[in-house]
Amino acid sequence: GIAVTALVVFVVAAVVVVRIMRNSASHHARKKFSRTTDRKLDPEVGDDQSMAKFSYKQLVSATNAFDLRHKLGPPATSQCYRGVLSDSIVAIKVVSDSNSLVEESLKLVLELASLRHRNLVNLLGWCSNKTTAEQRSSFLVYEFIPNGSLDEHLFSSSTKSNPLPWSHRHKVACGVAQALDHLHSRGLAHGNVKSSNVMLDANFTARLGDYSLKNRGTGKAGGAEQPLAGSMIVAGTFGYVAPEAVQTGRPTSRADVFAFGAVVLELVCGRRALETSSSGEIGDEQRSKVGEDRAADELEKVVDVKLAGLYDVSEMEVLVSLGLACSDLDPERRPAMETVVKMLAGEIPVP
Repeated sequence: GIAVTALVVFVVAAVVVVRIMRNSASHHARKKFSRTTDRKLDPEVGDDQSMAKFSYKQLVSATNAFDLRHKLGPPATSQCYRGVLSDSIVAIKVVSDSNSLVEESLKLVLELASLRHRNLVNLLGWCSNKTTAEQRSSFLVYEFIPNGSLDEHLFSSSTKSNPLPWSHRHKVACGVAQALDHLHSRGLAHGNVKSSNVMLDANFTARLGDYSLKNRGTGKAGGAEQPLAGSMIVAGTFGYVAPEAVQTGRPTSRADVFAFGAVVLELVCGRRALETSSSGEIGDEQRSKVGEDRAADELEKVVDVKLAGLYDVSEMEVLVSLGLACSDLDPERRPAMETVVKMLAGEIPVP
């Protein structure tokens, strides 16, 4: 009895220590940046002591003058660079070159800096650089997530021989759901949920990124849809964009749920969520086929063949049902992310 009690106490103490160390590391990283950066923000943006403002010179040095070899993601389209600041690896994203967009984006950035969550990519700081009287470039500095994007782990050529295992896929679905619930509970919609914006850390924990600009719409707060400032159109990718978002151009929490459903079906099926009839992508026809196979209890026809049958059947059934429910064409019938989180935790049944 004494030995068992001692073991339990030891395990609990170890968990507490790990959590304290993790929070302390994040806190010290932010303090280190704040000590080495200019804290004075633009007057029109205001002041926020949790954010670090970097000089353009610092970012040029960090990226070796934005060397193309430091680009993260596809070289032709990526505007994100790997850099080193204060002896830490960071990801530096080029935001825009319009004065009006920069001002609106930075206001939103400062607001979202407080939205720290274990399943969000943490924003460490920013930079605004005036190039001419009419032009201004701004940059966002994020923590660097080492394992790349979910898109790479699901669809790159190497996944055929080394597919993302089911345990990681289920963990990713839970993490993205919790990140979106966190945003929605504060009245914010993400507006660009897709597998390439889901980063995986060293433990394959999902970290949702690209949530901090151009995507203001309506989020769910206090049980009701709350309008958010700004009128930027939704920035999503076809296949993840809800039908109503295509028509209105406004990101909402319900549209986020639709995009989450698309990501879930990618995790399950191993096919991209693009609106075409290609056999390698999940369009409306494929989504209907998934529903038919589920109704016929033919789950094996749905699941990514690269998993070779190595998955938890009950978890798979939950994700298939959730993916379809979240992808409902009627936004009123999609579950809220708060409900999705509870379904994934087994607290309430799936549809």
